[in-house]
Amino acid sequence: MTGLAAVTGAVVASGATAYLLSTRLRRWGTRGDEATRPLPGEELVPGPAASLTQAVDIAAPPEQVWPWVAQLGQDKGGFYSYAWLENLGGARVTNADHLDPAWQQTQEGDRLRLHPRAALEVQRVVPGRLLVAGHHELLAGLGFQWVFLLTPDGPGRTRLLVRERYVVPLLLPRALAHLATVGSAVMSHRMLRGIRERAERQLTAGPGVPAAPR
Repeated sequence: MTGLAAVTGAVVASGATAYLLSTRLRRWGTRGDEATRPLPGEELVPGPAASLTQAVDIAAPPEQVWPWVAQLGQDKGGFYSYAWLENLGGARVTNADHLDPAWQQTQEGDRLRLHPRAALEVQRVVPGRLLVAGHHELLAGLGFQWVFLLTPDGPGRTRLLVRERYVVPLLLPRALAHLATVGSAVMSHRMLRGIRERAERQLTAGPGVPAAPR
């Protein structure tokens, strides 16, 4: 019984630790009420079962960060995250380290492709400030929305906020949405760092120069 109690205690402790770590990661980089306050465009996909909000400070002005956000997409600049992991699911993603003018014309109604067989609809665009993309039934009735918000954060600096929102059908447990945020939080964390690295390198390198070796 003592051994069983020890194993049970270890499992519970491990689960609690994982939950706490994932909760912190789902709010990585946020400050104040950033993790909970409403963001523009959220009304387009109401009633999420779960969400995550992450943020990063970037030592570059919004107009130099925005192009990296504008070219997000499986068939464009990628997601600046762990492409090898995304490609295990057949995403065929390549993360760009350069800006391509052909990928900059993001407009409402466009497709933001996540996978060759899955895409979000661009719902709202304010160049230099806001990108919102979502779908009410992305996969088997599951809905998803992405919100990217850029704000000036002092001279030559940007505060970049990203929020993911998950909707599940009524017949499915909300725990599925919470489970999805755990892995996604890891990918999103790397994506924000990837955007920061590219924007700051580009600022140092100057226009027309790749942000990093391709």
